[in-house]
Amino acid sequence: MRSTQSNGEYFEAVMAKLELEGHQQAADQLRNGYRCLNGLTDG
Repeated sequence: MRSTQSNGEYFEAVMAKLELEGHQQAADQLRNGYRCLNGLTDG
């Protein structure tokens, strides 16, 4: 996998790869969980 500039770019690349490989359910679950991250956590 190529280098990414941000966490968002990384997650988008992972989700796209999962979809291309036929793992739609895994991509959907990751996408749903990613929406819960807001950058306001402390760790």
